[in-house]
Amino acid sequence: TRLGGARREITPYPSLLRYGEPALVAAAVERALQQGFRHLKLHEDNIAIVAAAREAAGAQAWIALDTNCPWSVSEAIAMARRVEPQDLAWLEERVWPPEDHAGLARVRTGARIPVAAGENLASTTELSAMLAARAVDICQPSVIKFGGIEAVRQAATLIRAAGADYVPHCFYFGPGYLASLQLAA
Repeated sequence: TRLGGARREITPYPSLLRYGEPALVAAAVERALQQGFRHLKLHEDNIAIVAAAREAAGAQAWIALDTNCPWSVSEAIAMARRVEPQDLAWLEERVWPPEDHAGLARVRTGARIPVAAGENLASTTELSAMLAARAVDICQPSVIKFGGIEAVRQAATLIRAAGADYVPHCFYFGPGYLASLQLAA
């Protein structure tokens, strides 16, 4: 199977650690900006910390927020509404459990920040359920969890056909990282 196709612009972004304190996340954001990044992903679940990151980054920087599934559906909607002034590109992995696609769909319609999820998907059946529920704006299958390069390539086709954006997820090293690079290429 041939990978590739149309030329796409790839925008790298650092996926910052969870710092847990406004001053620490602001310093990390400033370091990333000094290194030339204009796109950042945070791993925080506190509004004041996200606000500190936005202040450090300025209005022109693109910021996504991954919360790692901390909230119920109602909590996720409330938190998304509270963080809306921070002008986030997306809010990722908002709901526990991550396979609550119906709940995630309610979150998607309950707030304006785009919903990103999918790194915990392990099969086409799970992906189809997520897409049928219209649970995401951005779907992020992980090449390691989903079954390899060919499986994710097929998933990307399904995701795009469903009207969602495909953004590969990779927090891995070694073979998972290399496979993600192949998908990006």
